[in-house]
Order: sequence, then structure tokens, then C-alpha cells
Amino acid sequence: MGQMHLAPFNNEFFPIWGIILLIVYGSVDSISSFTLGDNELWKKQALEYYFQFNSVCWLVISYWKQTDHIVLVTLLSFATLCKASERVLASQMSSKRGLVRKTKPVADFMKFEHQLSENPDPINNTGYKYVINWEYKHEKEFVKGILSEEVVTIESVWKCSGSLLNNDGDPDSKSKDTCLSFVLCNLLCSCFAGFPLPEYSQPQDKTWRFVKDGLLREGDSAEKPFRVIELELAFLYDIFYTKSALIFDTVIIRLIVVVLILVSDCYLAVVILGDYSETREILQILLFVISNWGKVIFLSNYVGRPFLQRSKLYETIVKFVCSIPRPKPWGRKLCQYSLLKSFNYKPSFLHNVFFWATFADHPGRKYKESSPVEVSKAVKAAVSRLDKGQ
Repeated sequence: MGQMHLAPFNNEFFPIWGIILLIVYGSVDSISSFTLGDNELWKKQALEYYFQFNSVCWLVISYWKQTDHIVLVTLLSFATLCKASERVLASQMSSKRGLVRKTKPVADFMKFEHQLSENPDPINNTGYKYVINWEYKHEKEFVKGILSEEVVTIESVWKCSGSLLNNDGDPDSKSKDTCLSFVLCNLLCSCFAGFPLPEYSQPQDKTWRFVKDGLLREGDSAEKPFRVIELELAFLYDIFYTKSALIFDTVIIRLIVVVLILVSDCYLAVVILGDYSETREILQILLFVISNWGKVIFLSNYVGRPFLQRSKLYETIVKFVCSIPRPKPWGRKLCQYSLLKSFNYKPSFLHNVFFWATFADHPGRKYKESSPVEVSKAVKAAVSRLDKGQ
């Protein structure tokens, strides 16, 4: 950026290059942070973006009358305002203060959730009004223990009679379990924010029955608790380390930004360069649509808006999205360490050179890791089996 300011010559593409560099500086992929400590430094990131944005603005103003591509510069400028700040906003949402602000409505509502129903049924999740999706206007009602019919809950998902979520359309409850994992992730985030767990704010019998007779019900496959928990942890990982949660909350703004960038890319490629190339923005949106976050958005809208339950086109799209297989978050494999096999283990010279060349953490002597082993169904069944609640 500084080289363009100090260049002894003028180039009408300098403002365009500066804006693109700022977009890249704001992270073009989905990663928002690499450690939990990075999320607490969101103000530092914001200050860095502020200085970089001022530098780009000065570059644009300097070349405003010299460039013939004012349309492109204008489109990219608006897109940059949103795109370059995504990483900062995602880190802010994942910081301790951001988690408190995001999960406080959930924590407030969970204080009154047990008062809204009697005789809960953990098998059909009747009486479990754990919220999935809501609007800002409903947060004031949560404090008073009021639940609007517009709010999508676990109970409403299991009660939905649409062809996507009934027994014929979702016989193994995988789609419904995705929403359940998202709810449990929100409750876990409220715990990270310092709010008490639900079992401390409502009768423990209700929470215990939800786990014992719902997740770990006898007769069900042992895959269900593992599937629900691994999706819950995948959501949690995305909240702390990626921008998926930000896109989930600002999906309309994100689509507008993508349209602006696509239009400007087409203008740059066709009008200026004379050809066309694909952009990563399309791929990012497609990956988000088929992700678990996209499934939650589609399914919550499907439950909360009854007219969508009569739309064959919408049901076909959602069914296609839900049928796309996703890689397992942890591969359903466990790494092992055997003391007997690793005793007196001495890494070879080439092994040491590899770690030195790649700057990876060296495992050291006597720390030879065995090959990962896939968790068998028998192990899953044994872990899922309860003996007097333990």
C-alpha cells in the first residue's frame, strides 16, 4: 500500500489494487482467528483495519478524477466496508464480551423455560422449548418469560408436520438432530459466557430426562449421541475460529456484499481485462449453504414460516442440501499412545529434519504416536450405556 502512495508514476488501477488488497487483508477465507486469545484482541485488529482503510481512502481520493473506472471503484468501496470488517466482527462476537451479549437472551429465557410446559416428553421433545432462531424484538419477551409463536424451538421442530421433518421425510431424525446440536451449542456458549447451565435454573429432573430418555434412550442407535455431540462441537469450533456465525446472523448483508463483489469482478474481468475467471466468493457462499449452519437456517425458516411447508421447490432445495454428505469433524477416530511400543523410541534423522524444516512441534523422544483407530459400534454402545446415571 505504501509503495503505491510513494510511486513516482501514476496508474489508474492503483485504487482498485488498494481496495482488493484491503479485502485480502480482511481474510478472504472463513478463518477468523487461530487462538482463543486472538478473539480478545479484536480492538487491535479494528485499529489496524482503520489505518489501512484510511490509506486506501486517500488513494481512492487521489485518483478519483484520473481513473475511468469510477463504477468499479464505487462498487468495491462499498463491498470493502463490509468485507474487510468481517474478521473483526467475527472476533468480537467470539470474545468474552461478545458471547455475553449473544447468549444473554438464551440465558434469560432458560430461567423461565420450565414454567412454560408441564409433563415434558423427552422422546418427542414435547415441552422442551429450547430456542433455535429468534428476532431482536423477541429478546425483550425472553426476559419476562414470554415465548412468541414466531420463535422456532426444539419442540416446534419435532412437531412440524411438513414432509421434510415428519417420520417419512426424516426417519432417522438427522435433520432434526442438526437443530438440536445447534441448540445445545448455544447453551454451551452461554456457559462459556459465565451464565449458569440450564440444570441450575430449572428442575434437574427435566434436564436429566432429556439426556437419559432422549439422547441416550434404549433401543436407539448408539450413533445418535455421538452425532449430536460432534455437530455441537463443530458449531462451537465455527463460533470461535471461523466467520460462519457472523454469516449466520448477517446472511442478508453477506449476500449483498457478494453481489457487489461479483458485479465488480465481472466488470474488472470482462470490461477491463477482456476475459472472465471464477471468484472465491461464489465458492464461499455455496460452502456455507451446504454447511450445518445453512441447514439450520433452511430448517428454522421451514418451521417458522408455514407457507414454506407447502412449497415443493423449497422442500426440494432443502432436501438436496441436507443430503450432501459432510466430512466428519473429528473423523470418528481416536489417536492412541502405547507406552510399551513407544518405549526407547528414537526418531530418525530424516524425521527430525522434517519437523525442523516445517517448524512443526517436535514430539520428542519416547512419544511415538500410534495410528488413529476408528471408534467401533461396540465402543459407542458401551459409552452410551448408562448404569445408575453414570
